Amino acid sequence: MIELTDILNNLHDAILEDIKFNWENGGAIMSLKLHEPDADKSSRIKIFCQDVVLLNINRRFDWGKSIHVNEAIKLNRHTIKIEMQSGDNIQIQAAHFDFKIETPAIA
Repeated sequence: MIELTDILNNLHDAILEDIKFNWENGGAIMSLKLHEPDADKSSRIKIFCQDVVLLNINRRFDWGKSIHVNEAIKLNRHTIKIEMQSGDNIQIQAAHFDFKIETPAIA
């Protein structure tokens, strides 16, 4: 069975497409596209965060502009941190995390 830590460990060079946050219910969804040499074969990952109590995003581009993930780690049971290749960090603290892998259809 694939765990969230397995997903996070494989996000290097993934593209962060968006982060959606619902203030009313405290839910967040992160959408990422995994790095593949053939872009048409890239899988997408959605990370679902429930009962978010902290969503910290900086976007200063200290290392230059980039939409790619450098490293993603689970700091503890309730916190994940994503370091972008721009040097920026995203930290989410939530009661629960889940994920969905969307693989492209094979023609």
